[in-house]
Amino acid sequence: MNEKEYLKELGKRYRELAASPVMAERADLWLRHNDGDKSCSPVIIEVDSFLSDLLPPLRCEDPFHRELEQIMLTEIIRAEEVGDDRVIPETLELPMRIHFRHLDYTPKIAHASEYGFHPEPVILDIEQDLAKLRRSVYSYDPAEDRERLERANEILPAELSNQKLRWLLVYTKYVVDMMGMEPYFYAMFDSPDRVHELMEFLRTDLEDYVLWQEKEGLLTPNNGNHYVGSGSYGFTNALSGEPVLRQMWGNLNSQESVSISPEMFGEFVYPYYEKTARLFGKVYWGCCEPVDKIWDDYISKLPHLAKVSISAWCDEEAMGERLKDSPVIYSRKPSPNFVGVPDVFDEEAFAAHIRKTAKAARDCNLEIIMRDIYTLKGDRGRAKRAVDIARAVLQSR
Repeated sequence: MNEKEYLKELGKRYRELAASPVMAERADLWLRHNDGDKSCSPVIIEVDSFLSDLLPPLRCEDPFHRELEQIMLTEIIRAEEVGDDRVIPETLELPMRIHFRHLDYTPKIAHASEYGFHPEPVILDIEQDLAKLRRSVYSYDPAEDRERLERANEILPAELSNQKLRWLLVYTKYVVDMMGMEPYFYAMFDSPDRVHELMEFLRTDLEDYVLWQEKEGLLTPNNGNHYVGSGSYGFTNALSGEPVLRQMWGNLNSQESVSISPEMFGEFVYPYYEKTARLFGKVYWGCCEPVDKIWDDYISKLPHLAKVSISAWCDEEAMGERLKDSPVIYSRKPSPNFVGVPDVFDEEAFAAHIRKTAKAARDCNLEIIMRDIYTLKGDRGRAKRAVDIARAVLQSR
């Protein structure tokens, strides 16, 4: 069997699963949940970080065929062996190849291990080096994607998907990448005006990139079965029409500012995200950073906020009180340590961890997003058991 025939066979399994009644039920679950039904609590476990524990060796040699093979195998295995509330798209999403060179430079990365790394700073003296910053450059050749789409459609129905907004608007990450964490913190005291200048440069540069995509008609909808935040999905009736920013989800976070005071967050960070949030119809805020200390004065006031990440380091009880009877969704990230660290999965300890969340968020619209699990310790069924445990706890709350 040649590669194309093999992929067509794989595509049959993919399409059967995508058209199954359980996928329609999950889509309805997400839609009701995102539109305010507190009786619906989706459970997601992101598998990309431990795919090596699940995927067999890829058979295709052709790079584009390998891309399709991995997309389909990931969805098939996730559906058949993990069983979380991920909905397989009936039409395969082919990522668009929009070429983007942030600030027109290529960062140099020093790697310490498989996961540890350190960007080499390009801003050594913020008072002197800001003048060296250049605007990002970007382009799009529709012919490049047209060819890829034609090839994909020979295997199964496919459509182009603009995925460039998923993790783009994270301004403090770029600051730390360019100058390092400690120099960034010191600069807030030593050169506050330059820090503001840098943040404003980053904001306007990336907003220009986003608005260019809108003007060029390159945006694709993210109000359905689309990844819109830190592990969450965008199903909603509240956004509709053409894929323009005001009818789309925006994903914002500032994990790098976790060590500064709420007051400094309000001075040096929040104003720039606040302006960007106004571009979108709905906003998902956060990732791993705890939000409880900056909620009252800042994040609660973020324009168009619809979901907020309640990370493993967040005071979940405090946020349960703040989100009680709120339309903002309590997007809980359990600690990955229960699933990804021990050699033997302590199921009762994990269940207790989820019960604590269920109690804290008893009056909230809750979703569970398990992320940053990097290994299943050779226990292939562990992910499914974690999903089943979380689901059982939520159904009994």
